[in-house]
Amino acid sequence: MFVGLVAAAYGLTQVFSGRGAYIHVGAIIGTIMVGNVFFVIMPAQRNLVKAIENNQEPDPALPAKGLLRSRHNNYLTLPVLFIMISNHFPSTYGHEYNWAILAGLSVFSILVRHYFNTRHGSQNLLGRFLLLL
Repeated sequence: MFVGLVAAAYGLTQVFSGRGAYIHVGAIIGTIMVGNVFFVIMPAQRNLVKAIENNQEPDPALPAKGLLRSRHNNYLTLPVLFIMISNHFPSTYGHEYNWAILAGLSVFSILVRHYFNTRHGSQNLLGRFLLLL
């Protein structure tokens, strides 16, 4: 997914200005995040609730898929936030290698998110996910 997003960023910078390319990459990432919620996380939650209401054993694969997509969304939040405020940083979108700067800042923000996830004990996200349901 990362390689595809970097390729999209490069391609979009060839067609649009840096600002426009950043906004389009943000829209792509946001669409992926909404798709994760709409097509995987929410159906997994609905099926889990339905199974519990019917006193059936829930399918463990569905919450696991929902957890994975929830984790994807968790890691994508900081890159999306940077893209949302990127209009205030013309040194990033105005640079000749703006697509590479966006990729580098995304990697950095994903590593920051990973640090906070591991530092604050969210390694047991499955348990937290099930508690939220």
